[in-house]
Amino acid sequence: MMNREEFYDALREAVENAVSEGVKRQGRFVIQEIQKNNDVTLHGITLQLNEGGTSPIMYLERYFEAYENGKSMKEIAVELKQEYEMYFWKRPAIKMEDFSFDKVLDKVFFKVIDRKMNRKKLQEVKNTPIENGFAFVYSIYVNENASIPITRTLAEDMTYDMKKIHEAAIKNTPNFYPATLENMEDVLFGQLENNGEAKNLLQTDRVGSTPFGMLVLSNDEKHLGASALYYPGVKEKVSDVIKGDYYVIPSSIHEVIIIPKKGEFNAVKLEEMVREVNENTVDPIDRFSDRVLLYDSKRKKLITEAEPIKNNDERGR
Repeated sequence: MMNREEFYDALREAVENAVSEGVKRQGRFVIQEIQKNNDVTLHGITLQLNEGGTSPIMYLERYFEAYENGKSMKEIAVELKQEYEMYFWKRPAIKMEDFSFDKVLDKVFFKVIDRKMNRKKLQEVKNTPIENGFAFVYSIYVNENASIPITRTLAEDMTYDMKKIHEAAIKNTPNFYPATLENMEDVLFGQLENNGEAKNLLQTDRVGSTPFGMLVLSNDEKHLGASALYYPGVKEKVSDVIKGDYYVIPSSIHEVIIIPKKGEFNAVKLEEMVREVNENTVDPIDRFSDRVLLYDSKRKKLITEAEPIKNNDERGR
């Protein structure tokens, strides 16, 4: 059985031999290392196009796992061949001119990532530091399955005005991926509205009329939904819904848990729980943060309530 590096090289050659001549003429297949969320490095195969532009990156870790579990190299190569054939004959080619400043302004959106967990990534991509140890990073929507990160190289090559990119992303993202706030019980146990979805409490006028337990804040795609916390006006609307202060538990990059602030909850204990869950349950690439935040409705601000206690402990070491 091949090791990981041998498998990647052999798979690249097998895919290159398997695709049609029409795809072969487009360029050559290469293996790339891709820096993903939380500085997780993945390996992907992609067709490096002769005329520039982009093609899909197929991440190889899951294929190596399938190979270790008994799937043949031929089966995997055929699967990747079909993916590339489908892409090139059903989708228009993406050229570098498609990423000109004027063409991307209505396609850019932001994601929120933890600065400490993404030190390597932040060296590669354009970003804007924000409060609570996070940063905005920016991507360009390509289709329902793909987006292109705005790297420092891309921004320089295309002479992006990053102030305008940021402003466009702040405007676009809530429209591309509308925020949702749902009762956790509704999400888990299916207390749904007529359309088969849990009730979005951000769209109700009945604020503060019901005692809430835990709420789930995300977006309608339930993908990268933790960023919805930093949509304009969302923090304030959540406070209106629950009528007061609340804790933000960083469940994953796909959602955060909202807990109304009550006496039985302790920020330090909640943070210990988050760290334990992140360590034992959440995939490293999906972790949003180790910090529990508190929204202060009087100050209209998110703060890291556990931080002062932790800092005191660190000074004593």
